Order: sequence, then C-alpha cells, then structure tokens
Amino acid sequence: MSNPANGLSDDYLELLRIACLATNDSLMTDNGWNHAAVRQYVSLYRELQRLNMLLIYLHGGSTPRGTNLLAVTHRNTPDARRGVCIYANTIAVISQVNKARRTTNKEFYILRFLDKDTSRIMYQELTYIRPFCCMLERTCLGSDINSPLLFPSVVNPAEPCKTAELTKVL
Repeated sequence: MSNPANGLSDDYLELLRIACLATNDSLMTDNGWNHAAVRQYVSLYRELQRLNMLLIYLHGGSTPRGTNLLAVTHRNTPDARRGVCIYANTIAVISQVNKARRTTNKEFYILRFLDKDTSRIMYQELTYIRPFCCMLERTCLGSDINSPLLFPSVVNPAEPCKTAELTKVL
C-alpha cells in the first residue's frame, strides 16, 4: 500500500478532510483540534482493531494460535516480513508458527485467506483508517501508536496485543 505506483499512500488525508469539515462531531473547532472527539475517534478505532482480530480468528480458515495471530505484522520491518498480503482480491494473512521451529529448526508458515467481506474491512482499515488514526494520535495527542504489528498493545505499540485481549473479544 505504500508503493507510490498504487496511489494509496496519501488517501487517508481525504478522510482527514472529511472528518475535520463535518458539521456534527467534527475533529476540528474554530480554536484547533477537538481533543475529546479525537480521543473518541481513536477509541472507536481500537474497538475496530479488536473486532478485526475476531474476524480473522473466525473467518481465517483453521483457528490460529492466539500468539501467532497477534504477532502478524502488516508491513516489513528489519526483523520480519509483512504478514498481510493481497492476492486475487482477498487479504491473505501469513503467520509464522514459532512452536514448530523449536522442534524442527525450520520455518513454518500458515497462510489464511479471508473472505471477501472481511478482506474489504481489513483493506479499508489498513489503507485509510490506521494511517489516519496514527496521524491523529501523533498530531493531536502527542503519542505515537504507529506500529508494524497488525494488533499492537494499547499500552506499548511495539509489543503485540496480549492473548487475554483476544480471549476477551471471543
């Protein structure tokens, strides 16, 4: 999505324009940012992430181990390849199984294809909503929630969400 050839890298800015110019519950006031509205928007985004976690868990083929699902990244890092790809108009989630590596000393990956509706929701979240909310957090609230993890911890975005959070959503 960050490839300049696809033209999506700045599309979240259109969402910013719409949210800031809305007549009801606008993120901007005459005096600047409406911090209460921004916090509410980010809170709703975190709830969307929890629901996406549930969607992948339920609609991603065989039930994944919680730790493997929560360690999936949506973009490349120096330590890991991204675990979310688009193939044939659906989202594929690639998770590395760490348990098998300990016993076999070989990498083992599981590829889960999401259904069309779940893929569309994940695509919109990753393309528009996530960059928008990361920008809101950084600009308005002074914190950086931008993480390569698909489901980062709310407390520390550099770490994956705890499995207890998945259990709570289930």
